[in-house]
Amino acid sequence: MFIVVLVKRRTVMKRLGFLVILPLLAGCASSSDEQPACPSVAIVRDLHQYADFGRAEKPARGEFVVAARLDGVQGDCRTEEKDIVAHIDIAMRAFRGPRLGGDRAAFPYFIAVLDRDDRVVTKQNLSVDFSLAQEAQMVEKTELVRVRIPNPHGRDGSHWRVLVGFQLSPEQLAFNRGEFGEPKAWPSPSGRVMRQTAP
Repeated sequence: MFIVVLVKRRTVMKRLGFLVILPLLAGCASSSDEQPACPSVAIVRDLHQYADFGRAEKPARGEFVVAARLDGVQGDCRTEEKDIVAHIDIAMRAFRGPRLGGDRAAFPYFIAVLDRDDRVVTKQNLSVDFSLAQEAQMVEKTELVRVRIPNPHGRDGSHWRVLVGFQLSPEQLAFNRGEFGEPKAWPSPSGRVMRQTAP
């Protein structure tokens, strides 16, 4: 199983087009004595949060449309033929803002596999949908994602890292980094929380 731990590490992901700062890394052990070690998996800290402020020139917490957050990852892996296949559970939550005009929201995110030289081996661009009823301020959900890593040379799984994060605009990234005077962490609301079952 993947176990989430905090570490300090700085990596430049030029091929993904952004700077990764202090990711939250998750190490994993092999699923059996015969299986190779699993790749590490990380939520990129600066990309752990998605805040939509519509057309606002300067984001303000009380004026957001909708927001989402990546809370954690866990999973396991196995070998299939010459590939390593990781099954990853991604814990997410979405926040209904005062300017949301409906009851549904979608958030784009990615899962990228990097080798030891920080080269991108594969990248999946995905989207997660939330149903946000008006009586719920926050909805929790777990996405189940299958990641196949080509492994023709039979390398140990620790040769790779898996990174997870939201696809953000420059303004959303600046908000996450606190460049608008806002705190980075999005606090959980005190109102009703609902659990959404992934399809």
